[in-house]
Amino acid sequence: MELKSDVMLQLRERYRRSLPDKRQQLELLRDRLRQGEPCGDEIRGLAHRYAGSGASYGWPEISDAAAKVELAGDDELAPTLDALIVVFSEADASD
Repeated sequence: MELKSDVMLQLRERYRRSLPDKRQQLELLRDRLRQGEPCGDEIRGLAHRYAGSGASYGWPEISDAAAKVELAGDDELAPTLDALIVVFSEADASD
């Protein structure tokens, strides 16, 4: 059991270290979206990945916020993306 726990802790730490890069990628997509570039599918694709991975590594708030982005209509995409970026920032700062 301890080996499994150690492996999960290592995976969680790796995910935590990736949070700034993930947030930066989302920020770049947000900038593109604000400039009118059609990148909704790309944003929703990332959100789908984060909705699945966040809770698996101990950040259910990432999964919850990412699921909202994934399901957002075009008119709600920007504000839900902004909220997801904040959640990534908070998760990175808290751990």
